[in-house]
Amino acid sequence: MLDEKSKLIASQAELLKFRNIPRAIETHQDAFTDDPLRGYLRDTPDSKRSYWQKERRVIEDTVFLPIMIVKKQALTVGDGDSLAIYEPAPNTKRSGGCIDRIVTGVLRATGRAINKLCDSPCQNKRTQALLSELDALADQVLGDQRREMVYLSLLATAREKQGRGYGSTLVRAVTEIADEQGRSTWLVSSNIENTGFYESCGFEVVGEVAAGEDDPSWNKPPVIVRIMVRPPITLAQESV
Repeated sequence: MLDEKSKLIASQAELLKFRNIPRAIETHQDAFTDDPLRGYLRDTPDSKRSYWQKERRVIEDTVFLPIMIVKKQALTVGDGDSLAIYEPAPNTKRSGGCIDRIVTGVLRATGRAINKLCDSPCQNKRTQALLSELDALADQVLGDQRREMVYLSLLATAREKQGRGYGSTLVRAVTEIADEQGRSTWLVSSNIENTGFYESCGFEVVGEVAAGEDDPSWNKPPVIVRIMVRPPITLAQESV
C-alpha cells in the first residue's frame, strides 16, 4: 500500500506542455552528458569528421518533443526538470492510426537524415550496429509479447534535481498506465549504474548486449546495455 508521502510524490507527474520544452531539452542533454553509451557512439577514431553534435541533439528534441506532447506521451515533474517519454503497446487500438504511422515514418526519416549529416562514418556504423543488435535481442527475449508491452523510451532528470524522487515518480506514472491495461513495461538502459534504480521500480534484467566488445576501434571496456521488463501489478497485489 502506498504511504501518504508516496501518493503526494506520484501526484506531481503531469503531461509535458509546450512551454516546458526549453527546460526539457536542457534536462535531456544534461542528464546524458556522461552517459557511457553516448560516449561509445561518439568517441570514434574519426570523431573529428562529425559536425554539430551538441546542436543536432537540440534539433532532434525540438522536432521530437512537440510531437510527443500532441500525442500525450511526454510526462514531466517540475515543468521539465524531469522527463519521461513512453510509447503505447503497438497493438493498442488508437484513433489516428494512419497519422501515427506517418508521424513515426517522418521521425525515423528525420533521424536518419540528421545522423547522415552530422555523424562520421564510424559513428554511423556503431549506431546502426547497436540498433540491429538491440532489435535482435528484443526479439529474442520479448518475442511476440513486445507488441503487447508499453515501452519507456526515455527517462531523464536534471543532475541538480536528482535524488528527489522525480524519476521514480515518472516511472510509476508510466507503469500505472501499463498496469491499468494489464500490460508489462519494458525499457533499454544505457548505463549499468541505473540497474538498481530500475529494479527498485519493479524491473528485471532480461537480456544485455556489450557494445564495443567486438569493435577493434574501441579500446575501452565494453558498454553494457540492458533490456529490462516490469510485469503488470494488479490492484490486489499492490494492496498487499
